[in-house]
Amino acid sequence: MCLPIGILRCVVSIEAWIVMICGIATFIFTMLMQIHYSLMLQANEGESWMLFGQGMLTAFWLFSSYIIINGVCGIVGGQHKKPCLLLVFNVGNIIIIIAFIIIMVIGYVLANATSKFIDQDYTQNTTACLEHRFELNTLDWESKDLLCSIECPCYYTQNNIPLPKNKTLWGDDKHPERPTRVQDCELFQKTQNTTVKYFSNYIGEIQQRTGCTGWCVPYQMKVFYDINSPVKNQELYCQYVVIEKLTEMGQLMGDIAAGVTAVMLLLIILTCCLCFHPVNKNQDVYKKMAHYEN
Repeated sequence: MCLPIGILRCVVSIEAWIVMICGIATFIFTMLMQIHYSLMLQANEGESWMLFGQGMLTAFWLFSSYIIINGVCGIVGGQHKKPCLLLVFNVGNIIIIIAFIIIMVIGYVLANATSKFIDQDYTQNTTACLEHRFELNTLDWESKDLLCSIECPCYYTQNNIPLPKNKTLWGDDKHPERPTRVQDCELFQKTQNTTVKYFSNYIGEIQQRTGCTGWCVPYQMKVFYDINSPVKNQELYCQYVVIEKLTEMGQLMGDIAAGVTAVMLLLIILTCCLCFHPVNKNQDVYKKMAHYEN
């Protein structure tokens, strides 16, 4: 049982435009990512650790350009019945499906891997946090030690719990000109490590948006945003928030890729139906894929 030839031609002709639109959308998305990356690169003076981001962007540029070119091949090949272009278009669709399957797998693997970190919940343990002194862990601990210390007296209004005893001499509500976040400490500003500065601002933005406190251990103050900002949940540490966001991002990426893969598979099946439709049985195999009437 076959679908009417007119319906198949209509659907397959739409396929080329769908591919083109997906390519343009991916291209625009990549352009926005490039703008954000360029601004971040300027702010961090070209730190080498960011080259991985450029590699990912290059892959996105190539992939989005390939999708657009493939869409053009489908549109032109269908309208002018160009066998070579139609062959390129259909083979290209298979390559795109494979790429989206890979993206889907990466997304779900990322979501699964990060969710295990949340399930284990080992990062709330102070000992574990100290034993795994990764860069952000170290930055968090050193910043807590620096702010409201003799090296960096602070302005603290006591909105949250009182300062530790060893810091009560260096924090009060009488000097509003004093720092309220570690980035404003003179000692911190003297550092030449732009990576540290970037991550400090990064954690500060997270603390502002989500209300989290310490990086891998809960804390009573938001040392990277504003120590006078009220802490609604002292058990909400920032590493948990980041891991949760990564899990959601991976799940969303996998779901979108799965949806695109399903649609592309359906369109390819319909293309095959058009190719082997009885009406086209006496035509050349490439011309069968030419979905526009003369």
